[in-house]
Amino acid sequence: GACQFLNYFNCIGIFLSIWYVTALVIDKFIGLYWPVKRSEYCTEFRAKCVTVLFAIFSIVMYHYLLWTVGNKVSGHTTLCMPYHAPSLMETWSFLNHVDYVIVAIIPYLTIVILLGLIIVKLCTYKSNVRQVRGSLRGRLPSVNTEQEFKTMPLVIAVAVTTIALGLLFNIYRIFRIMDQNTHTVALCFYQISFACKFFSYVMTSESFRDHLTMLCRQCIYHGPGIPLCRGHSESEPTTFISVNQQTHSSTEDHCIIEGTV
Repeated sequence: GACQFLNYFNCIGIFLSIWYVTALVIDKFIGLYWPVKRSEYCTEFRAKCVTVLFAIFSIVMYHYLLWTVGNKVSGHTTLCMPYHAPSLMETWSFLNHVDYVIVAIIPYLTIVILLGLIIVKLCTYKSNVRQVRGSLRGRLPSVNTEQEFKTMPLVIAVAVTTIALGLLFNIYRIFRIMDQNTHTVALCFYQISFACKFFSYVMTSESFRDHLTMLCRQCIYHGPGIPLCRGHSESEPTTFISVNQQTHSSTEDHCIIEGTV
C-alpha cells in the first residue's frame, strides 16, 4: 500500500542524494590529485554507469520495506510501523542497521576526509600561483587545471551543505537507536533539518522563490479555490507516515517522513 511505497521511495531518495554528492566529491578529488588519470577514469560513460548502478543498488537494497512494514491505525492517526512478527522484526532491525552504516557513516566520512584533502590542495594551489606570478621565470598552471580549481568553491559549498543538513538527520537516527526515551529531543533535531533546507532553498534558488511567491499570491487571491490552500475537514483523519527508523518492541514511537522539494 501507500505506507510501504512512501517509505520505499523515501529511503531510495535519501540514499541517492548522499551518494551522488559523494561521487561528485570523489570525481573532483581525482581531478585535483591525479589530473592525468582523470580523463581515463572519470569519463562521461563511467559517470552514467555509476549513476545507474547506484539507482539499481538502492532499488534492490530497500525492497525489504515492501514486506516488513505496514499500516497501524491509532485513533485518528495512521502509523507506518514494522510488523510485530518476530522474524520480520529481526529482519527489519538488521537491515535498518546496515542502512545506517551505508547511508549515515560511510558517505559522510568519505566526504569529510576528501573535502579536507581538497581544501589543502586548494590552499597549496593558490600559494603556488602567487609565487609563480611573482617570478619572471615561473610557469602558470594549465588551463584545465585552472578550470578544475575554479569549480572547487561550488563543490565545497554543496558538500558542506549536505554534511550540515545530514548531520541533524543522523543525530536523530543515533538518538533513536541508542535511547527510545529521547524521542522528543531527537525529533527536534530532525525537524530543524527541514527548516534549514527550506531557508537554503529560499536564499539560493531563484526558481524556488518565484514559485513560492506565485503560490502565496494564488492563495491570497483565490483562497479556498486552490486545493493546496484548503484546510482539512474535521471529519478527515490526520495521517502521518513514519520513516524507516529504529523502533523499540515495547514502544510505538513514530516520526514524520522526510519530504523532497
